[in-house]
Amino acid sequence: MKLLRLLSVLAVFLFSQPAYAAYINVSPLPVVVPAGQSTTNVTISWGDAFSTTCVWWNGDPSNNNYTPWGPQKCGGGGGTATPYALTPGRYKFWISEGSSSNAVRSEIRFTVESAPANPIGLFATPNPVTIPSGQTSTNFLLTWNWPGYSSFDVWVTVDAAPNALCIGQGIGPSGSSTNVGIGSRQKLIFYLVPTSGAGCRAGTTSPSIPTPILTTLTVTTTN
Repeated sequence: MKLLRLLSVLAVFLFSQPAYAAYINVSPLPVVVPAGQSTTNVTISWGDAFSTTCVWWNGDPSNNNYTPWGPQKCGGGGGTATPYALTPGRYKFWISEGSSSNAVRSEIRFTVESAPANPIGLFATPNPVTIPSGQTSTNFLLTWNWPGYSSFDVWVTVDAAPNALCIGQGIGPSGSSTNVGIGSRQKLIFYLVPTSGAGCRAGTTSPSIPTPILTTLTVTTTN
């Protein structure tokens, strides 16, 4: 009788243990291809309770409709694999018990996105600019992005001043400057001009803005 009770307790204990949950993860999420690059790398990690596990993956950046590409790696109860260089598109990774792609035990689906292109233009951050209490001026961030040009001249007019001031030359199709200043209650109008010849020298003035003017930007203050 005691033996039957013992077996009964043992059976309850054994069959009440939670089943091991197989899993497969991808990192990082979300997956984004950086601007200017064609692929990005992801790390796949997985775990299970099987003696032989295979990792499979597929996707349809080439419209292959999730046809298996694999198995990529077979082994024991878990691990990690990196890097997988992925292009934008939809993907599925899964683990199988044994070497059959149909014996799916866990899967993950995700989309690889392209990073949004940088906006084209001339920008100030912040705008309008807040002058700190007790000060009469401050600096702000001026950025530009205009593909197709190797350098730019940046000109500015201040309030109703008769002449434009060259604040310097930007090299490359995009860039930024953090040392652009503005005074309290000023209104600045910036002009982005493709460099001609040697370009303008910071601090020089002109009664007119050289052409062609690609874009303009008005910056004001809150006080």
